[in-house]
Amino acid sequence: MKRMFFITMITALALAFIIVWAEEIIQLFPPPWPPLASVPSQGVPPEDIDSLKAEDCGECHQKQYEQWKESMHAQSNLDPIHQATLKLEGMEFCSGCHLPLAEQVPMITTGFQEGDLTKPILKPSPDYNPDLMSEGINCAGCHVREWVSYGPPKEGETEEDASTIHKVKFLEVYEKSEFCANCHQMAIPGVPGTPFINTYNQWKESKYAKGGTECQDCHMRNGNHSWKGGHSPMALKHAVDVLVKTYKRSYAPGDTLFADISLTNVGAGHKFPTGGSSGNHRIVTLTTSVVDANGTVLDSQQSIIRRQMAGYTPPDEFIELSDNRLDPGETRVIEYSYAIPSDASENLFLKTELTYALLVPEAAEAYQITDFAEKFPPTVIFSETKPLMPE
Repeated sequence: MKRMFFITMITALALAFIIVWAEEIIQLFPPPWPPLASVPSQGVPPEDIDSLKAEDCGECHQKQYEQWKESMHAQSNLDPIHQATLKLEGMEFCSGCHLPLAEQVPMITTGFQEGDLTKPILKPSPDYNPDLMSEGINCAGCHVREWVSYGPPKEGETEEDASTIHKVKFLEVYEKSEFCANCHQMAIPGVPGTPFINTYNQWKESKYAKGGTECQDCHMRNGNHSWKGGHSPMALKHAVDVLVKTYKRSYAPGDTLFADISLTNVGAGHKFPTGGSSGNHRIVTLTTSVVDANGTVLDSQQSIIRRQMAGYTPPDEFIELSDNRLDPGETRVIEYSYAIPSDASENLFLKTELTYALLVPEAAEAYQITDFAEKFPPTVIFSETKPLMPE
């Protein structure tokens, strides 16, 4: 009975916190946002502060501003992939996250005809400021509502203490993954199956959520506003562990090489890879090869890890066909074999390489991005070369 009472109390407390966070989210992102329409206009500015530009926030919050400047949040509207998708019919709703403020867009989305995201209901934005469009997800996009500055609670400081230059309000949801879900979780109305963007649910079902690790603990460590992720080589290398195992130390002509390559999602609290809208854009490739001393490839095998949608434009982009991405903590073993020629006279090498690409060629073609190979070169996460026939 005591154990049942304890469980009931814990459940009730958890539900109470969820309700509080839900109320805070609605306060910050009222319907039809998130993430399909702009945050409502800030209204008439107070006398002491009237700017929504990030550089003005940086006058007092310099460290956060410098970190933000180098982040993908700052580039969210200028990002070439986003700009390319905006040219496609039915993709206008993407701006709800990439340009969250009503002041950043000439037309505000107020709803959708018959719930169809490709048919937004628009009205002119009376406070549109074109200077804000280049800032993407700026400070105000997350922190300013009706000219009040919102943020996480600060130990030993009250809202009154913090309200020196402008009014400040503390909300605990800024330290919870539910805040990130506003843009990193989205189902398309009328489309069954796995949601179009599902990163938050991937985390929610993981050991990280159960253990109390929030998105911010990895992507905003110590309050860092650079949000390292799929665009960061260091973050990618910390996300996955690669182990190459061969069953013999050395091989002779006529032997058959057997190798197991283990991939483990050790650092991502969601699927690997994730993001990139539906995840349809991003691809991880494991290439296992046997090469000679000159680097000539004698045999090669590629294993692809990705989410495959029916296409790259609506409505096909909303429909999932397959998904073999790595779950948090998952280990996958990929087998490779090669029959060494009996007349091999020089040393051979086993080369293993794991790469991560932000954009697959098919998507680049659909979005008419001609120079994608230069703009989005694959990141080498792991590379190893082992001698097979040591002299």
